[in-house]
Amino acid sequence: MRTRSLSRTPCGRLCRSIRIPRLRSPAAFDPAETAIRAVLGQQVSVAAACTAAGRLAAGGPHFPTSVQIAQMDPAVFAMPRRRAATVIELAARLADGTVVLDPGSDWDEAERSLLEVPGIGPWTAKYIRMRALGDPDVSLPSDLGIAKAARARGLDADDLRWKPWRSYAMHYLWNLEN
Repeated sequence: MRTRSLSRTPCGRLCRSIRIPRLRSPAAFDPAETAIRAVLGQQVSVAAACTAAGRLAAGGPHFPTSVQIAQMDPAVFAMPRRRAATVIELAARLADGTVVLDPGSDWDEAERSLLEVPGIGPWTAKYIRMRALGDPDVSLPSDLGIAKAARARGLDADDLRWKPWRSYAMHYLWNLEN
């Protein structure tokens, strides 16, 4: 199957009209850390998520590994117990290979395994798929910022014409909101 060039799709036209040149939707350097950070950031502001990640990394010069996080006491997390339990459970599954986010991982399988972690819902699993695995075609229409930016411009936040580049559209819509 031949994939259309981004520039020739409605998503490409959206990208050009917004005038944020060369915005990309990159895969993360460390997919496991990105997944943990995504859970830390559930239902809180970006600033609060950064604070939570900073506290988690405060014990050393690097963000802790999945093995280290899986062994932590949930009480050390300054967040609701349920979210702390989700962070630890995700870390344990990353450490034991139940959840695999390695480069080249099957995107659908990774999303399915993430959804099996108690406390990870569709938005978080799709966000991890986009950011940790670099899937260029993830749509997050339920994201409040994306929905608001799309609505303000008379756009459908889940426009299928943006396939196979919906992740790029999501990044542009996020940037419009900011």
